[in-house]
Amino acid sequence: MLKPKMLTQGSETAVISPSSGLPHLFPGIYELGLMNLKELFGFEIIEYPTARMANDMLYKHPELRARDISNAFCDPSIDGIICSFLLVQGLY
Repeated sequence: MLKPKMLTQGSETAVISPSSGLPHLFPGIYELGLMNLKELFGFEIIEYPTARMANDMLYKHPELRARDISNAFCDPSIDGIICSFLLVQGLY
């Protein structure tokens, strides 16, 4: 079993949308979440292509969601992964 790294200031953090496209519907809230991740935690944010994608595109193209998930987990430079849904829900 691999233990995940503790995220610290400067950690490269991927943002993906594996389920819904809420950032597309609520861009202001999403931007606030990104700003908090950067300013409060000092994370370096890496937005993957699905991060701001609309619901219909995410629904019609599950392969795009799967690719982003796989790429984020396989990229050795990524220290953490956050789902865009959480940023819009106010859990930032």
